[in-house]
Amino acid sequence: MILVQLGLVFFLIQVGDGESNESRPCEPGFSSDSYIFTVTRMTLERGRFLGTVHFIDCSGRTQVPYSSGDSRVRVLPNGRLVVKRPMTLHKGLHSFPIYAWGSSGKKFSAQVTVSNGRESQNRQGLSPVGQGEVPG
Repeated sequence: MILVQLGLVFFLIQVGDGESNESRPCEPGFSSDSYIFTVTRMTLERGRFLGTVHFIDCSGRTQVPYSSGDSRVRVLPNGRLVVKRPMTLHKGLHSFPIYAWGSSGKKFSAQVTVSNGRESQNRQGLSPVGQGEVPG
């Protein structure tokens, strides 16, 4: 009886170790390769919040150095995208890269698409559902 119990305990320990995620190392990077943010206007004024991107740094930092591939959009250290200069969404959408630097100094990138819901759906067949935090 004791031998059976010890065998069961040994089996459960082996199964538990196989399912553990604790040994997986953290991998820095954006939470998604692309983000789609839907807005209600074709012309976006200075200061308009577009959405939030998420970067996992693995060092515990909550503020990350970001930059935008579009000089009219600023990415704040907390991942919030804000319009710096007025911009017009020609054809209902605009895409650009964003960059973040991990604590090791490695550069990461993701694609951002800002979409005017109805216009871009009609012309490009895009869904207005975003993968990041969309402004409410």
